[in-house]
Amino acid sequence: MSQEHYRRLESVTGEYKNAEYRISYDARTATDAPVDLSLGFITSALTAVVFVDVLWSVGGSLTVVVGRIEMTVPGYLVVGVGIFSLAFTGVMMAIGRRLPAVIQIQSQAEAEFLAAANQIRESGNHNGVAAGEIERTWDALRRVLESWRQLCWQLMGTTLVSQTDLLFAPVVAWVLCAPKYLAGTMTLGELMQASAAFVVVQLAFN
Repeated sequence: MSQEHYRRLESVTGEYKNAEYRISYDARTATDAPVDLSLGFITSALTAVVFVDVLWSVGGSLTVVVGRIEMTVPGYLVVGVGIFSLAFTGVMMAIGRRLPAVIQIQSQAEAEFLAAANQIRESGNHNGVAAGEIERTWDALRRVLESWRQLCWQLMGTTLVSQTDLLFAPVVAWVLCAPKYLAGTMTLGELMQASAAFVVVQLAFN
Protein backbone atom coordinates (compact mmCIF):
# COMPACT_ATOMS: atom_id res chain seq x y z
CA MET A 1 0.00 0.00 0.00
CA SER A 2 2.78 2.45 0.91
CA GLN A 3 4.44 2.25 -2.52
CA GLU A 4 1.14 2.00 -4.42
CA HIS A 5 1.79 -1.51 -5.71
CA TYR A 6 -1.98 -1.92 -6.06
CA ARG A 7 -1.86 0.33 -9.13
CA ARG A 8 0.26 -2.25 -10.97
CA LEU A 9 -1.43 -5.47 -9.83
CA GLU A 10 -3.45 -5.90 -13.01
CA SER A 11 -0.35 -5.77 -15.19
CA VAL A 12 1.72 -8.20 -13.11
CA THR A 13 1.59 -11.92 -13.90
CA GLY A 14 2.27 -14.79 -11.53
CA GLU A 15 1.68 -15.18 -7.83
CA TYR A 16 1.29 -11.43 -7.23
CA LYS A 17 -2.17 -11.30 -8.78
CA ASN A 18 -5.16 -11.29 -6.42
CA ALA A 19 -2.80 -10.56 -3.53
CA GLU A 20 -5.64 -9.61 -1.19
CA TYR A 21 -6.90 -13.21 -1.23
CA ARG A 22 -3.47 -14.51 -0.25
CA ILE A 23 -2.53 -12.20 2.62
CA SER A 24 -4.40 -14.02 5.41
CA TYR A 25 -3.46 -17.43 4.00
CA ASP A 26 0.22 -16.53 3.73
CA ALA A 27 0.24 -14.98 7.21
CA ARG A 28 -1.19 -18.16 8.71
CA THR A 29 1.21 -20.37 6.78
CA ALA A 30 4.21 -18.20 7.67
CA THR A 31 3.28 -18.52 11.35
CA ASP A 32 2.08 -22.10 11.72
CA ALA A 33 4.65 -23.87 9.57
CA PRO A 34 7.83 -22.50 11.22
CA VAL A 35 6.43 -23.10 14.72
CA ASP A 36 5.47 -26.69 13.86
CA LEU A 37 8.83 -27.24 12.17
CA SER A 38 10.76 -25.92 15.19
CA LEU A 39 8.80 -28.01 17.70
CA GLY A 40 9.12 -31.10 15.49
CA PHE A 41 12.87 -30.57 15.12
CA ILE A 42 13.41 -30.21 18.89
CA THR A 43 11.29 -33.30 19.62
CA SER A 44 13.06 -35.37 16.96
CA ALA A 45 16.52 -34.26 18.11
CA LEU A 46 15.83 -35.19 21.75
CA THR A 47 14.29 -38.52 20.73
CA ALA A 48 17.23 -39.35 18.46
CA VAL A 49 19.81 -38.53 21.16
CA VAL A 50 18.10 -40.76 23.75
CA PHE A 51 17.36 -43.74 21.53
CA VAL A 52 20.63 -43.70 19.58
CA ASP A 53 22.33 -44.40 22.90
CA VAL A 54 19.92 -47.29 23.52
CA LEU A 55 20.47 -48.64 20.00
CA TRP A 56 24.26 -48.33 20.33
CA SER A 57 24.42 -50.12 23.68
CA VAL A 58 21.95 -52.91 22.82
CA GLY A 59 23.25 -53.56 19.30
CA GLY A 60 26.93 -53.25 20.09
CA SER A 61 29.36 -53.95 17.27
CA LEU A 62 29.20 -56.48 14.45
CA THR A 63 32.20 -58.33 13.06
CA VAL A 64 31.99 -59.18 9.37
CA VAL A 65 34.41 -61.68 7.81
CA VAL A 66 34.87 -61.56 4.04
CA GLY A 67 37.53 -64.02 2.93
CA ARG A 68 40.65 -63.13 4.92
CA ILE A 69 39.38 -59.66 5.77
CA GLU A 70 37.77 -59.20 9.16
CA MET A 71 35.99 -55.92 9.77
CA THR A 72 34.25 -54.72 12.93
CA VAL A 73 31.49 -52.12 12.64
CA PRO A 74 30.92 -50.35 15.98
CA GLY A 75 27.30 -49.40 16.66
CA TYR A 76 26.28 -51.10 13.44
CA LEU A 77 22.55 -50.66 14.14
CA VAL A 78 23.04 -46.88 14.34
CA VAL A 79 24.91 -46.99 11.04
CA GLY A 80 22.13 -49.12 9.56
CA VAL A 81 19.34 -46.81 10.69
CA GLY A 82 21.27 -43.84 9.29
CA ILE A 83 21.64 -45.47 5.86
CA PHE A 84 18.00 -46.62 5.88
CA SER A 85 16.74 -43.12 6.78
CA LEU A 86 18.93 -41.44 4.16
CA ALA A 87 17.69 -43.84 1.48
CA PHE A 88 14.01 -43.19 2.18
CA THR A 89 14.59 -39.46 2.61
CA GLY A 90 16.18 -39.41 -0.84
CA VAL A 91 13.20 -41.28 -2.30
CA MET A 92 10.79 -38.88 -0.56
CA MET A 93 12.65 -35.85 -1.94
CA ALA A 94 12.54 -37.33 -5.43
CA ILE A 95 8.82 -38.19 -5.26
CA GLY A 96 7.76 -34.96 -3.57
CA ARG A 97 10.08 -32.53 -5.34
CA ARG A 98 7.15 -30.85 -7.14
CA LEU A 99 4.94 -30.61 -4.04
CA PRO A 100 5.85 -26.98 -3.08
CA ALA A 101 5.19 -25.80 -6.64
CA VAL A 102 1.91 -27.71 -6.81
CA ILE A 103 0.76 -26.19 -3.51
CA GLN A 104 1.64 -22.72 -4.84
CA ILE A 105 -0.30 -23.36 -8.06
CA GLN A 106 -3.29 -24.67 -6.09
CA SER A 107 -3.34 -21.61 -3.81
CA GLN A 108 -3.06 -19.26 -6.78
CA ALA A 109 -5.85 -21.07 -8.65
CA GLU A 110 -8.16 -20.77 -5.65
CA ALA A 111 -7.35 -17.06 -5.33
CA GLU A 112 -8.14 -16.48 -9.02
CA PHE A 113 -11.42 -18.40 -8.71
CA LEU A 114 -12.46 -16.32 -5.68
CA ALA A 115 -11.61 -13.15 -7.56
CA ALA A 116 -13.60 -14.25 -10.63
CA ALA A 117 -16.61 -15.23 -8.52
CA ASN A 118 -16.45 -11.92 -6.66
CA GLN A 119 -16.37 -10.06 -9.99
CA ILE A 120 -19.56 -11.83 -11.09
CA ARG A 121 -21.26 -10.92 -7.81
CA GLU A 122 -20.32 -7.27 -8.23
CA SER A 123 -21.35 -7.19 -11.89
CA GLY A 124 -24.67 -8.85 -11.09
CA ASN A 125 -25.47 -6.10 -8.63
CA HIS A 126 -24.81 -3.35 -11.19
CA ASN A 127 -24.89 -3.83 -14.96
CA GLY A 128 -25.37 -7.58 -15.32
CA VAL A 129 -22.87 -10.34 -15.94
CA ALA A 130 -21.00 -10.50 -19.23
CA ALA A 131 -20.50 -13.81 -21.03
CA GLY A 132 -16.74 -13.37 -20.82
CA GLU A 133 -16.88 -13.11 -17.04
CA ILE A 134 -18.85 -16.36 -16.79
CA GLU A 135 -16.35 -18.11 -19.05
CA ARG A 136 -13.43 -16.78 -16.96
CA THR A 137 -15.08 -18.14 -13.83
CA TRP A 138 -15.52 -21.60 -15.38
CA ASP A 139 -11.88 -21.54 -16.51
CA ALA A 140 -10.81 -20.57 -12.99
CA LEU A 141 -12.87 -23.43 -11.54
CA ARG A 142 -11.32 -25.90 -13.97
CA ARG A 143 -7.85 -24.73 -12.91
CA VAL A 144 -8.82 -25.22 -9.25
CA LEU A 145 -9.96 -28.79 -9.91
CA GLU A 146 -6.85 -29.56 -11.96
CA SER A 147 -4.56 -28.15 -9.27
CA TRP A 148 -6.30 -30.24 -6.61
CA ARG A 149 -5.93 -33.31 -8.80
CA GLN A 150 -2.17 -32.65 -9.08
CA LEU A 151 -1.97 -32.12 -5.32
CA CYS A 152 -3.77 -35.42 -4.69
CA TRP A 153 -1.30 -37.31 -6.90
CA GLN A 154 1.64 -35.71 -5.09
CA LEU A 155 0.20 -36.54 -1.68
CA MET A 156 -0.53 -40.12 -2.77
CA GLY A 157 3.10 -40.54 -3.80
CA THR A 158 4.54 -39.12 -0.60
CA THR A 159 2.08 -41.11 1.52
CA LEU A 160 3.06 -44.32 -0.27
CA VAL A 161 6.74 -43.67 0.46
CA SER A 162 6.14 -42.76 4.11
CA GLN A 163 3.92 -45.79 4.78
CA THR A 164 6.39 -48.12 3.05
CA ASP A 165 9.10 -46.61 5.22
CA LEU A 166 7.11 -47.36 8.38
CA LEU A 167 6.36 -50.93 7.31
CA PHE A 168 9.93 -51.80 6.35
CA ALA A 169 11.70 -50.23 9.36
CA PRO A 170 11.05 -53.07 11.85
CA VAL A 171 11.79 -55.69 9.19
CA VAL A 172 15.17 -54.10 8.45
CA ALA A 173 15.90 -54.00 12.19
CA TRP A 174 15.13 -57.73 12.53
CA VAL A 175 17.33 -58.55 9.54
CA LEU A 176 20.23 -56.54 10.99
CA CYS A 177 19.84 -58.20 14.40
CA ALA A 178 19.40 -61.71 13.00
CA PRO A 179 23.14 -62.61 12.77
CA LYS A 180 23.79 -61.79 16.42
CA TYR A 181 20.56 -63.46 17.55
CA LEU A 182 21.33 -66.65 15.62
CA ALA A 183 24.87 -66.63 16.99
CA GLY A 184 23.48 -66.45 20.51
CA THR A 185 25.09 -63.11 21.37
CA MET A 186 21.74 -61.29 21.45
CA THR A 187 18.71 -62.44 23.41
CA LEU A 188 15.13 -62.27 22.13
CA GLY A 189 14.39 -59.42 24.55
CA GLU A 190 17.38 -57.45 23.28
CA LEU A 191 16.29 -58.10 19.69
CA MET A 192 12.82 -56.67 20.38
CA GLN A 193 14.29 -53.72 22.26
CA ALA A 194 16.71 -53.01 19.43
CA SER A 195 13.91 -53.26 16.87
CA ALA A 196 11.73 -50.79 18.78
CA ALA A 197 14.64 -48.37 19.23
CA PHE A 198 15.50 -48.73 15.52
CA VAL A 199 11.98 -47.64 14.51
CA VAL A 200 11.98 -44.69 16.93
CA VAL A 201 15.40 -43.44 15.75
CA GLN A 202 14.41 -43.89 12.12
CA LEU A 203 11.28 -41.77 12.64
CA ALA A 204 13.33 -39.10 14.43
CA PHE A 205 15.91 -39.02 11.62
CA ASN A 206 13.18 -38.75 8.99
